[in-house]
Amino acid sequence: IECWTEEHNFWAYGIAGGSLLIWGVGFPTVIGVILFLDRSKLDDLSTKVRYGYMFKGYKRSSYYWEILIIYRKVTLVALVVFANNWDQQVQILTALALVLGFFQIHTVVQPFTSRELNTIDGYAQVIAATTIYLGLYYVSETLSHGTRA
Repeated sequence: IECWTEEHNFWAYGIAGGSLLIWGVGFPTVIGVILFLDRSKLDDLSTKVRYGYMFKGYKRSSYYWEILIIYRKVTLVALVVFANNWDQQVQILTALALVLGFFQIHTVVQPFTSRELNTIDGYAQVIAATTIYLGLYYVSETLSHGTRA
């Protein structure tokens, strides 16, 4: 198969899209549904052994938070992979809106049991947003080619 032909794109996007749907959406959704159904049993040993890695460290009311983090990451990956025909500035602004939206939700919910972890995760999201924002300068057409690295 020759690269970037219609046949190549069909297989590449089909495999990438299928994998993203199964592992990036399907798996977290199934775990999220199981956690939702068993939310009254989160303190049971059997639930902790099976699914504790998904909710340990979060407030009991935020048992679902790891699922949201996975969705945020999957959405960013999908934006890069499947919206590659969008204008780069639109991609960056969409990613920035997504990160800032999750930051706002994080700020309101404060999902971690530890104040320090909430603070660190908040800083991490601010750094991600800043990095994405600075990417606008890199792709900006108004920068002269002589000033780019």
